[in-house]
Amino acid sequence: MPEFVAGAIESIPDHYSAFEAIDLIKSKVEVFTEENKDWLQVYNWLCEGIDNQDIFALAFITRKYEVEKPQLFYLKNKLTTSYLALDINTGYYEHWGEEIIPKLLNKQGYKTSFTQQEIDSMQTGSYEQIEVTE
Repeated sequence: MPEFVAGAIESIPDHYSAFEAIDLIKSKVEVFTEENKDWLQVYNWLCEGIDNQDIFALAFITRKYEVEKPQLFYLKNKLTTSYLALDINTGYYEHWGEEIIPKLLNKQGYKTSFTQQEIDSMQTGSYEQIEVTE
């Protein structure tokens, strides 16, 4: 299951039933929309189909589940061959040479790999996606 769903399960009190937990998520999104934007992703996942609802209910009841690790990608500019890095402190994207990327991996304040969902929200026409293997 996605990491955001596991986070939701962990944040809902144990004494709730699975029905109450799903109803709580629905209420958070529909009644207090602005305050609960982070729950919208969970709600949308639940609405994708009965399979997700069953997965959620079983995981909530048993508290046994595996969290999917999303595939990450580096973005390499096809023209300059530099790699995209996000300075988390400023919100600005920077370009770094290939030799710098390993040094930035564990450096706080920089994001050098991105999920497919993040990439889809960006304009990355001139970038090649390179799978992160670890």
